[in-house]
Amino acid sequence: VALFNDLIDPGKNCVAMENFFTQVFRYPGAIQQFMKCVDSAQLHGLGFIEIRYDITKPGTFAFVTHAYDDVLYPRISSLNDAYAVGIREYYTYTKIKKLKGVDETKKDRLLKLLENEDKLLPITKIFFNHDDGYYVVHWDDTSKDFLDAPQKFDNGFPGSELELPIFNLIYDQDDEKLLDEKRGRAYYDEAAQRAATVMISSVTEKWFKSSAVYGSLDEQGKLGSEAK
Repeated sequence: VALFNDLIDPGKNCVAMENFFTQVFRYPGAIQQFMKCVDSAQLHGLGFIEIRYDITKPGTFAFVTHAYDDVLYPRISSLNDAYAVGIREYYTYTKIKKLKGVDETKKDRLLKLLENEDKLLPITKIFFNHDDGYYVVHWDDTSKDFLDAPQKFDNGFPGSELELPIFNLIYDQDDEKLLDEKRGRAYYDEAAQRAATVMISSVTEKWFKSSAVYGSLDEQGKLGSEAK
């Protein structure tokens, strides 16, 4: 994944560090998250991936890809310029129980909703950019209410509150366009996709009609079901 050189001792062998770094970044399941991000960028023009603190991973961090429609931001050219960025996620019963700092009354209400219905609840995690770093607050998309007070963001290492943990992969490298103006193959190939659909539909219709059974004239000149 990376190559290292010792600036003080250029001849020093850094293979051990390179191997460790590679193992940390290539934990089981990591490549799938990157592939999802690439697929989203190709289709929509933008792919989003988050680096999240996760003590169960070799490097105590994990990559999490988010759907194109689940990342909310204002009309800007870079996520780092946004005053607020939201990530909508769908929570299970267990995941809601693990939420920290959430008002217990509101948490109990959410848990009761999941007890009665087999579904996932959408909750948006909003990052607010302040002078001293990012703050995080959770928004309940169902009841349209904040679940907790803003908390200083902590991603597991000193200074992490100064960095937005969400990164985007851009398919259309046009610096003059804002993020919501980026386009992918779904946009650029629309005409070709429509033409291909019409052609395939036309051919399929011809095949269907040609495979049907049709009556023919007999000696008495009868048609259809009367023909023998």
